[in-house]
Amino acid sequence: VPYEQVISIKVPMDTVIDTTLMGQNLTINAVFDYIEVLDVEGLPNGLGFACNPNDCKFLGNDVGCAVISGTTSEVGTHELLFKLEAHLNAQVPLLGNLPLDQPYDLDSYRIIILDSESPECGGLGIETLTESATVKVFPNPATDIGTI
Repeated sequence: VPYEQVISIKVPMDTVIDTTLMGQNLTINAVFDYIEVLDVEGLPNGLGFACNPNDCKFLGNDVGCAVISGTTSEVGTHELLFKLEAHLNAQVPLLGNLPLDQPYDLDSYRIIILDSESPECGGLGIETLTESATVKVFPNPATDIGTI
Protein backbone atom coordinates (compact mmCIF):
# COMPACT_ATOMS: atom_id res chain seq x y z
CA VAL A 1 0.00 0.00 0.00
CA PRO A 2 1.48 3.37 -0.94
CA TYR A 3 1.99 5.55 2.14
CA GLU A 4 2.87 9.20 2.62
CA GLN A 5 2.90 11.27 5.79
CA VAL A 6 4.06 14.89 5.92
CA ILE A 7 5.56 15.99 9.23
CA SER A 8 5.66 19.68 10.13
CA ILE A 9 8.73 20.72 12.09
CA LYS A 10 8.78 23.93 14.11
CA VAL A 11 12.01 24.91 15.83
CA PRO A 12 11.78 27.39 18.70
CA MET A 13 13.84 30.57 18.69
CA ASP A 14 15.44 30.02 22.08
CA THR A 15 15.40 28.01 25.28
CA VAL A 16 16.50 28.22 28.89
CA ILE A 17 18.95 25.68 30.30
CA ASP A 18 19.13 25.12 34.06
CA THR A 19 22.47 23.58 34.96
CA THR A 20 25.21 23.45 37.58
CA LEU A 21 28.63 24.82 36.67
CA MET A 22 31.53 24.78 39.13
CA GLY A 23 29.13 24.12 42.01
CA GLN A 24 26.78 27.02 41.14
CA ASN A 25 23.25 26.71 39.84
CA LEU A 26 22.96 28.65 36.58
CA THR A 27 20.19 29.59 34.22
CA ILE A 28 21.60 29.94 30.71
CA ASN A 29 19.76 31.50 27.79
CA ALA A 30 20.45 29.73 24.52
CA VAL A 31 19.42 30.48 20.93
CA PHE A 32 18.76 27.68 18.44
CA ASP A 33 20.95 27.85 15.35
CA TYR A 34 19.25 24.75 13.99
CA ILE A 35 18.01 21.26 14.79
CA GLU A 36 19.32 18.49 12.57
CA VAL A 37 17.61 15.16 11.87
CA LEU A 38 20.50 12.67 11.86
CA ASP A 39 18.53 9.46 11.31
CA VAL A 40 15.12 7.84 11.53
CA GLU A 41 15.24 4.31 12.93
CA GLY A 42 12.45 1.75 12.82
CA LEU A 43 11.00 2.50 9.39
CA PRO A 44 9.70 -0.66 7.75
CA ASN A 45 11.41 -1.78 4.53
CA GLY A 46 10.13 0.18 1.56
CA LEU A 47 9.48 3.42 3.45
CA GLY A 48 11.94 6.30 3.32
CA PHE A 49 12.41 9.69 4.97
CA ALA A 50 13.20 13.00 3.23
CA CYS A 51 13.48 16.57 4.53
CA ASN A 52 12.84 20.02 3.15
CA PRO A 53 15.53 21.44 3.36
CA ASN A 54 17.47 18.50 1.89
CA ASP A 55 20.22 18.59 4.54
CA CYS A 56 17.60 18.04 7.31
CA LYS A 57 18.81 21.15 9.20
CA PHE A 58 15.84 23.15 10.44
CA LEU A 59 16.74 26.72 11.46
CA GLY A 60 15.80 28.22 14.81
CA ASN A 61 12.54 30.18 14.87
CA ASP A 62 11.50 28.61 11.58
CA VAL A 63 9.19 25.94 10.18
CA GLY A 64 10.08 23.12 7.79
CA CYS A 65 8.74 19.75 6.81
CA ALA A 66 9.73 16.17 6.24
CA VAL A 67 7.94 13.27 4.60
CA ILE A 68 7.80 9.54 5.20
CA SER A 69 6.77 7.79 2.00
CA GLY A 70 6.97 4.56 0.07
CA THR A 71 5.30 1.15 -0.17
CA THR A 72 5.65 -1.66 2.34
CA SER A 73 4.00 -4.90 3.36
CA GLU A 74 5.71 -5.35 6.75
CA VAL A 75 2.68 -5.98 8.96
CA GLY A 76 3.02 -4.84 12.57
CA THR A 77 3.68 -1.84 14.75
CA HIS A 78 6.83 0.05 13.83
CA GLU A 79 8.08 2.33 16.60
CA LEU A 80 10.06 5.19 15.07
CA LEU A 81 13.10 6.78 16.67
CA PHE A 82 14.16 10.17 15.34
CA LYS A 83 17.84 10.85 16.13
CA LEU A 84 18.20 14.63 16.43
CA GLU A 85 20.92 17.09 17.37
CA ALA A 86 20.20 20.63 18.53
CA HIS A 87 22.85 23.23 17.71
CA LEU A 88 22.63 26.20 20.06
CA ASN A 89 24.56 29.30 21.07
CA ALA A 90 24.51 29.98 24.79
CA GLN A 91 25.49 33.03 26.82
CA VAL A 92 27.39 31.50 29.75
CA PRO A 93 28.32 33.81 32.64
CA LEU A 94 32.10 34.36 32.85
CA LEU A 95 32.67 32.31 29.68
CA GLY A 96 30.75 34.32 27.09
CA ASN A 97 29.07 32.93 24.00
CA LEU A 98 29.55 29.16 23.62
CA PRO A 99 28.25 26.79 20.94
CA LEU A 100 26.36 23.80 22.33
CA ASP A 101 25.51 20.62 20.45
CA GLN A 102 22.89 18.54 22.23
CA PRO A 103 21.76 15.09 20.99
CA TYR A 104 18.11 14.21 21.45
CA ASP A 105 16.00 11.12 20.69
CA LEU A 106 12.33 11.58 19.81
CA ASP A 107 10.38 8.34 20.17
CA SER A 108 6.72 9.36 20.16
CA TYR A 109 5.80 8.25 16.62
CA ARG A 110 4.75 4.88 15.23
CA ILE A 111 3.39 3.41 12.03
CA ILE A 112 0.92 0.52 12.29
CA ILE A 113 0.57 -1.67 9.20
CA LEU A 114 -2.40 -4.03 9.32
CA ASP A 115 -2.78 -7.36 7.56
CA SER A 116 -5.05 -6.86 4.56
CA GLU A 117 -7.27 -9.63 5.98
CA SER A 118 -7.92 -7.81 9.28
CA PRO A 119 -11.41 -6.31 9.74
CA GLU A 120 -9.93 -2.98 10.93
CA CYS A 121 -8.02 -2.57 7.71
CA GLY A 122 -10.86 -2.00 5.30
CA GLY A 123 -8.50 -2.91 2.47
CA LEU A 124 -6.14 0.04 3.01
CA GLY A 125 -3.39 -1.69 4.99
CA ILE A 126 -2.19 1.22 7.15
CA GLU A 127 -4.02 2.29 10.26
CA THR A 128 -4.41 6.04 10.71
CA LEU A 129 -4.26 7.27 14.29
CA THR A 130 -5.25 10.81 15.16
CA GLU A 131 -4.55 11.78 18.74
CA SER A 132 -4.97 15.51 18.21
CA ALA A 133 -5.88 17.79 15.38
CA THR A 134 -5.34 21.45 14.70
CA VAL A 135 -8.34 23.43 13.61
CA LYS A 136 -8.01 26.87 12.03
CA VAL A 137 -10.98 29.14 11.70
CA PHE A 138 -10.82 32.16 9.43
CA PRO A 139 -11.43 34.99 9.35
CA ASN A 140 -10.59 35.37 12.99
CA PRO A 141 -12.52 36.95 14.61
CA ALA A 142 -15.57 35.98 12.57
CA THR A 143 -18.87 37.82 12.68
CA ASP A 144 -21.37 35.91 10.53
CA ILE A 145 -19.47 33.24 8.57
CA GLY A 146 -16.32 31.29 9.36
CA THR A 147 -14.41 28.67 7.38
CA ILE A 148 -12.92 25.62 9.06
